[in-house]
Amino acid sequence: MAPGAQIKDLDVHILGPGSKDIPCRVSDTGSGNFKVDYTPTVAGDHTIEINCFGLLIPQSPFTAKAWDVSKVVVSSVTNGRVGCQSTFNIDVKSAGDGTLEIAICGPSNQNISNNVTALGPGLFLVSYAPVESGQHRANVLFNKESVYGNPFLFLVTDPSKASARGDGLGLVRCGQPTFFTVTAPGASVNDLEINITGPNSKDVLPKIAEVGSGVFKVDYTPPSPGDYSVDILYFGQSLPGSPFSPKVWDPSKVVVSPMSQGRVGVPSSFFLDVADAGEGTLEIGISGPSGQNIHNNVTSLGSGRFEVVCVPVECGQHRVNITFNRENVPGNPFQFFVTDINRVVARGDGLGLVRCNQPATFNISAPGAQLKDIGVMITGPGDRDVPARITETGPGNFRVEYTPTISGDYCIGIDYFGQSLPTGPIVAKGWDLCKVKVNHLKLGHVGVQSHFTIDARDAGDGSLEITVCRPSGLPVPSNITPMGLGSFEVSFIPIECGQHRVNVTYNKETVNGSPFSIMVIDPSKASISGDGVGLVRCNQVATFNVFAPGASIRDIGIRISGPDGREVPARVYDSSTDNFLVDYTPSKPGDYLIEVSYFDDPISGSPFMSKAWDASLILVTNIATAVIGKPAHFNINAANAGMGNLEIYISVRGETIPNIVKALANSAFDVSFTPHVPETHNVHIRFNGEMVTGSPFSVIVLDGSKAVASGDGLGRVVANMLTSFDVVTTAVGGDADLEVEITSPRGQQVPFKVSGSSKIKYRLEYVPPEAGKYRVTIKYAEVGITGSPFCPEAFDPCQIRVGKFPQGVLGKPFSFEVDASMAGDGLLTAEVAGQVTHPAAQVVAKSHGIYTVTFTATENAPHCINLLYSGVKVPGSPFTALFIDTSTLHIRWDSVRLRPVRQPVPMELDTKGAPDAEVTCKVTDPIGRDVLPRIYRSGTVYNIEFTPRDVGPYTIDVKYGGLPVPGSPFVCETYDTHCVRMHDVCNDGHIGKEVMFAVDTSKAGSGDLDVHITCDSVRVPSQLQLASDGSRHCCSFVPTSAQPHVVHVTYNKEPVPGCPLSIPIKNPATQMSVSSACGTKPIPVGQMVVAILTMNNCNVNIADIVASAIGPNGERLVAAPVLQRDGTTKIEYFSQTAGTHKLEVLYCGQSISGSPIMTEVFDPSKILIEGTRTGLVGEPVLFDVIRTGAGKAELSVKALSLKGTSVPCSIRSNGADRHSVSYTPHEPGIHSIYVTYGGMDVPGCPIRQEILDNFLPNAIGEGLLRGVANQVATFYVDARGRQGDLSVSVDGPNSLARCDVEPVDTGGRYKVTYIPVEGGCFKITIRWNGREINGSPFKVGVVDLEKLGVLGGWDSVVDSGGRMRLRLNETKSFTVDASRAGPGQLTAQVTGPQGNSVLTDVTTVGPDLYRVSFTPRTDGDYSLKLFYCDQLIPRCPIIGCVEKPPPLPPVVEKPPAPPAPAPMTPVIIVEQLVCDEPKPCPAPQPPAPTPPQPRIYPQNVQVIGPGLVEARVGETAEFLLDASAAGPGRPVIKMTGLKSDLDVQCVPIGNNRFRCTYVPDFPGAYLLSIAWGDVQVQGSPFRVTVASASDPSKVVLSGDCMTCVPFGQIVKATINTSRAGPGQLEAFCKGPTKSAPVKLMAERDGTYSLAIKPQESGSHVLVVTYAGVPIPGSPFTIRVAAGPDASKVQVCGPGIQPGILATYQSVFTVDTRGAGPGQLSVRMRGRKGTFRVEMMKDPMNERSVVCRYNPTEVGIYMVDIKWAGQPVPGSPFKVCIFDAQRELQNYLSGGQSGYISNDRFDVGGLMGSDFTYGSLKDFSFN
Repeated sequence: MAPGAQIKDLDVHILGPGSKDIPCRVSDTGSGNFKVDYTPTVAGDHTIEINCFGLLIPQSPFTAKAWDVSKVVVSSVTNGRVGCQSTFNIDVKSAGDGTLEIAICGPSNQNISNNVTALGPGLFLVSYAPVESGQHRANVLFNKESVYGNPFLFLVTDPSKASARGDGLGLVRCGQPTFFTVTAPGASVNDLEINITGPNSKDVLPKIAEVGSGVFKVDYTPPSPGDYSVDILYFGQSLPGSPFSPKVWDPSKVVVSPMSQGRVGVPSSFFLDVADAGEGTLEIGISGPSGQNIHNNVTSLGSGRFEVVCVPVECGQHRVNITFNRENVPGNPFQFFVTDINRVVARGDGLGLVRCNQPATFNISAPGAQLKDIGVMITGPGDRDVPARITETGPGNFRVEYTPTISGDYCIGIDYFGQSLPTGPIVAKGWDLCKVKVNHLKLGHVGVQSHFTIDARDAGDGSLEITVCRPSGLPVPSNITPMGLGSFEVSFIPIECGQHRVNVTYNKETVNGSPFSIMVIDPSKASISGDGVGLVRCNQVATFNVFAPGASIRDIGIRISGPDGREVPARVYDSSTDNFLVDYTPSKPGDYLIEVSYFDDPISGSPFMSKAWDASLILVTNIATAVIGKPAHFNINAANAGMGNLEIYISVRGETIPNIVKALANSAFDVSFTPHVPETHNVHIRFNGEMVTGSPFSVIVLDGSKAVASGDGLGRVVANMLTSFDVVTTAVGGDADLEVEITSPRGQQVPFKVSGSSKIKYRLEYVPPEAGKYRVTIKYAEVGITGSPFCPEAFDPCQIRVGKFPQGVLGKPFSFEVDASMAGDGLLTAEVAGQVTHPAAQVVAKSHGIYTVTFTATENAPHCINLLYSGVKVPGSPFTALFIDTSTLHIRWDSVRLRPVRQPVPMELDTKGAPDAEVTCKVTDPIGRDVLPRIYRSGTVYNIEFTPRDVGPYTIDVKYGGLPVPGSPFVCETYDTHCVRMHDVCNDGHIGKEVMFAVDTSKAGSGDLDVHITCDSVRVPSQLQLASDGSRHCCSFVPTSAQPHVVHVTYNKEPVPGCPLSIPIKNPATQMSVSSACGTKPIPVGQMVVAILTMNNCNVNIADIVASAIGPNGERLVAAPVLQRDGTTKIEYFSQTAGTHKLEVLYCGQSISGSPIMTEVFDPSKILIEGTRTGLVGEPVLFDVIRTGAGKAELSVKALSLKGTSVPCSIRSNGADRHSVSYTPHEPGIHSIYVTYGGMDVPGCPIRQEILDNFLPNAIGEGLLRGVANQVATFYVDARGRQGDLSVSVDGPNSLARCDVEPVDTGGRYKVTYIPVEGGCFKITIRWNGREINGSPFKVGVVDLEKLGVLGGWDSVVDSGGRMRLRLNETKSFTVDASRAGPGQLTAQVTGPQGNSVLTDVTTVGPDLYRVSFTPRTDGDYSLKLFYCDQLIPRCPIIGCVEKPPPLPPVVEKPPAPPAPAPMTPVIIVEQLVCDEPKPCPAPQPPAPTPPQPRIYPQNVQVIGPGLVEARVGETAEFLLDASAAGPGRPVIKMTGLKSDLDVQCVPIGNNRFRCTYVPDFPGAYLLSIAWGDVQVQGSPFRVTVASASDPSKVVLSGDCMTCVPFGQIVKATINTSRAGPGQLEAFCKGPTKSAPVKLMAERDGTYSLAIKPQESGSHVLVVTYAGVPIPGSPFTIRVAAGPDASKVQVCGPGIQPGILATYQSVFTVDTRGAGPGQLSVRMRGRKGTFRVEMMKDPMNERSVVCRYNPTEVGIYMVDIKWAGQPVPGSPFKVCIFDAQRELQNYLSGGQSGYISNDRFDVGGLMGSDFTYGSLKDFSFN
């Protein structure tokens, strides 16, 4: 600044560093001010010398400091480690003076403190210590500007974050390559050091390869087992956990000692040596033949040796599996055999009771034994040896047969491998049926004990069963008494007469001569029956029947005596067996005595009594006419009719009328009834069912109620006016007295006048003296007529008063009152009439007799009102009402609701149709001042106008004729647009940046503000917000176009001053652009993604540039723009997630050119490779490469053979993230697969795949086609010299067959053997090197010949000697069941006597059922062979012999059968029978010539009964077999089940009929096979379903168990088990903390009563079981509520406190919360009629009751409150109510005696008759 100077007067000289002149330019800016411009080129001090008019100006020369940020050099920014000091250098020597700022932040944007140390002039050292790993950023500013390269990025690593994992650090297999992975963020291969040391300090060389960013794979192969050490160093430091200690093991070094044969229950052991195998897990599994695992105990012997001990539990081949670290040891699996002598079982009939002279057999099961290993020795009575024959029936199964000759003990010893059975020898009992004798059978009498004897001394041990049956077939209880030495006495008491049968069996065999017969008689069984004994009619024949078993007519004696003692003749007839008919005729009523004798003895009940009667001797008298409603009487005399039943019933209209019979003396009766119907009644009288003479009798009944009254005098009548009514009695049917009584409302008698007669009618007249209700009572014939009493209603219109009429307004309701309270009850009606209209009037009763009449007039004229009371005009009616109409007034003012100031406000009032009146108007301004309006009239229209001056509301009140016009007062709001002001309007704006301005309407009045912004005639969205002061509006908009924007502001649709307004807009973003630094190349994870932003000399604030990076999962990454030296801006971001990344660069919300930038980031470590590890030469090897989560990049696959030859690979896409890779190897060996992704190796590569030779052996042999159960099957596998792994498995339907594989020769042939243990379809799977060979799995049909059976059993085909039963020329047929033998076909071969083949037919008759039949044509021996799948079944050949029989006798179709024996019940088992004199059995006689055999017909056998279908465990099931039409023979019955077979007892009941019974032990399905004559009967075998013995689901519980019971109460219930079968019923009850006692008591018919006594409150659980199973609904829940506690009841409220009557509040509340269940009882005592009680539950608390008793007199009131019968605290409450305040105060102060006397409070009479008890209703709570 140089006032008065010019440019030429100034001299400016500038010297830079090194005294270099710096050019400058001086320009005049006016007013003595000058501007000097210069450009420094070198940083440093610049000297500025200024001369004006040749002289230096003050303070000249000046010094300026120039600086250059581009001269700042940052160096040595290197990667660091967490917790370690890191540094870098900054050189500012050439940058000039300035301020240096350094900021270092980590990946979490947390600032890291740094220390700056000066190393010299302009040279600084920055040191810092990072605290987290990851990408760090250093920002360096010089004089607030970024230096070149800013920000500086470096990576910080954390050795503690490094880790190592993988199989190579754990258990490692010796000699096999292994690896582990090291994760070391930020490290390279050179930063890692790995040392592996094996046993004996031998080093193992590892191979390290980087497979990803900071991820390394370490491969090594341990050469020997033992402990290894792996030490991993990361930047010279050991990783956490280093050194690691992998354990190397070798299963081939495990040595197993030989295993010897074992025995069940005896410990077996072997030894293991793992000393040289390394460390690992040794697993030993021992399983038996059934596959069941056997526990073993392993004991360490030291030095790596172990002893394994196990105790076998089953016999057979055992398998030992030994693995070391889950790999098989050499020789695995191992096997050893175990024997079990305890499994040797002998069973069969030959070991129990055996019959003499008949073969006895039993079976021996000895697993693993052969015939030579079994020995049997039998010693009979007298130590005599008994020969025995042993045959082998199957593997481990043997049959022993011997024949006892005399009764006694037979000792049987069995040897197994030279050892005796642990149970010792078995004793069988021999017995002889022919030695049993029955003696001394005699005649018996009913009720008298009968005896006979049985001698079984020489019969041997056995079971003796004796059954005595009545003639009806039912058993008779008998008693068996041992007499010693095998003799018994049998006694029984017969209970019915007739032939009794005695059945005797010994060991279930019928004794010779059984059944025996005993005749029993019983005279006491005689009896009489019939109508002739009882009530009999005189002079008619009476008969009765005499039953006398075993008697004849001469044995019957009859004697009958009449009432007079004379004998009455009687006749006896023989009607049927044991029945006799007797008749006689009684002559007169009375008692007849009947004596009956049987065999000269009176029968039971004799003598008998009969009573004779005669209905004709009944007399009926005194029947007369009756009156309705009154009792009618008549008499009956039955003294001479005899004994009987007298029946009386009275009927009318088909209905019976009740009657009363009163007994008089001498069989006389008085009968009365009350008729209720005026019709003839019929009286019916019967004696012993017979109508008496003259019955029915008729009784005529009169009804006076049929009289009818009618007339005006019985309805509504007018007081003080004569009225009348009529009474008509013609319908009564007779004359009677008429009684009339008329009572006034006050209870006085009203006189009346009667005229007329009963023949026509009666007329009654009377005058009611007052208004009110009258009572008219009318009776005729002493009965009230229909409708009596009548209640006519009298009313008096003269007592009605009408109120004064007001002035009415047309169109509005008009009302007035009418008082009819003194006129009596009636109906008030009103009729309104104008000149034209008739408005409807509404009459509403306000109170008793007071009415309001309302109507609305619709025409402007006087209206007449006519009032009627019950149809009678009210005096003064009609009345007149006048109205005014204001509905024609109309005012128009809608346009003046909102008006501007200083403009007139007009209004119009139209009074057309209205009478003339004065119009007034009052206008008030906003501050309450009056404004003078102008009013002028034009016809019927009045114009009102005023001019507002101020802003605000104006009030306008308009009246017409003094009345406000409709809508008055009116309000007019005024406003002023000139008071609207705009503030803070911007002169220019930028695209995307908000432009704002304000509008102030605080002084403009009410109105609507509207802001409208346009650009190129297109509206721009804007926002208008009201400020908090309510007067300023803030308007904002965001421009999107670089064109001027026009702002329009209106207020109440009027433009405000200054509008429209134009605002210019600019767009700087059009000059900028952004692009990717790496183009389209994908970036690996962990590498920085860089984009370049070019500003193109655009002067913008870098803070307005926003960069946003979005990852593939939507996550936002840190991306910040950084200014570079060349004027560009670099944008970087870092990502650890693979996928498509999006970078958006915005300037003020507008995308910059080139944005967004899409970059693919990939992660090779996410690549997964799936597929087989093996392949075959010449066949494609497939595997999949899955790149899910790996991002998009180029996939490359390379395959190298073992020789290093490259194999072409094919890559095919199977979807977005899956690729299939295939290659075809041409040589065997390990192939290496290298996979790269985006040019980087995929972790885990190379992958090694083993390529095998493509060869599969063949299998041949019989064992692949068929097999036989329990027999060795063999086949061969030919590998043709190739080496490989052969595995074979044989799977049966329900088992696995043991399989052995052994090499046959060195040429690669193998022999495979297996033993199937069941029949069915087996699957044989053969694998070579894990691949199934051609044809595998093979399907082999295995047959089990032992499971072949014959329907009906083999006994139906062969006899006891095992020979076929054959007859000449008779077809022999039977059915073979192969359902359990496995798949196959049955064939048969029969050879005749000459060796010739006999035609044999084998026919399939069903699934796995074959019918075999052939016919022998010649006599001689025949041989039958059965083959199944070409295998001879075990029983074959079967030999049969045909003998030529003599000529057959005539066929007997139905031979007679002996009488049926009764079923047997008593059983006695004879343990030992001692023979004093043993007698030999008769010697067997030589066989007699075979007699002709009669023909049999099995198809005629019938079986019936429930035992063929179902049965129940433990209960006897029964069915009947009828072979009476089948010819001679015996049934052969066999019942088989899944768990056991059942013995079926078959008892003959005569004529080839049998009763068959059995008792099942287990539930399930059984087959019942029935044969007759070796042939199955029709329907056999039958399927029988056996149910459990009990069914708990049928048990039903009922009672209190489902409800809530109070504590202390016994819980009772009933349990019904009648339909559940036998079983044990048990019950248990448990409370919250205690058990509740439970008592079960048996009732009858399977019913039990249950009683539970809870010991505490709360939920109880009741468990009820039957036969150990919960019944339906169990467990049950019982809620036990706490007991009632009256002390917990609270009573509160003023109603139990003393008070003053005039203001007394009698309310009190009873709160029962916490008091438990109970009943609330509230009782009130006080003077009679002095209180009224009310009681209700509290709606806010359901356990509370609100009481009120409203006393009306002073006195003492007692409130008694009880809960569950117990008084609550404070009860009874004594409440004293006084008349004055001073009395109450004196009572409260204790001076009661001075103010309470018996005159006011009757204390002594509280319990007397002057007091009533008011019950407030009882409430119950649970």
